[in-house]
Amino acid sequence: MKLNGILSQADIGRALGISPGRVTALKHRGMPVSSLEAAINWHRNNIRARMTPVAQSAGSPSEGACELAAVAAMMPIATHALRAGRFEDVRQPLQRAMRAVPPHVRHEVRLDVELIRALLSDAFVSAMDAALVDGPRDTSPGEADRIGAITYAFACDENFPVEWLDADAARS
Repeated sequence: MKLNGILSQADIGRALGISPGRVTALKHRGMPVSSLEAAINWHRNNIRARMTPVAQSAGSPSEGACELAAVAAMMPIATHALRAGRFEDVRQPLQRAMRAVPPHVRHEVRLDVELIRALLSDAFVSAMDAALVDGPRDTSPGEADRIGAITYAFACDENFPVEWLDADAARS
């Protein structure tokens, strides 16, 4: 079943790590299927997770797995919408899903260049293009992480400390 011509119950199932049949069963128990975000929130609040004590510890690799899966499930949908000229239909849900990813696992989010450009403002893309014209430059791992965090924050329309923009402050 397609929702808004873009999202299917199979897409929701992939994001939650469950089968389309299980999505149907949960839908009958009250899980909304009108949006991926609504389904994820309902699932998080109503279905008891089966986790080992290790998986429950703060900062463990499985922390954020559901959020990462949600973003990963939205990527083909967002790419399709972008190519169909309907990206604005999925921009905000994609950005909300990206903001929900815990900071310590955001490096695992894989966005293709088309989606990054669509998510970033024209001014930011122009600045990136200008930097690329100047050629690659050596950056420390810390500097690369800072640039990645800024780009991610811009892409998901997230507030971030203005100090992140001060490269000198970031080095000290």
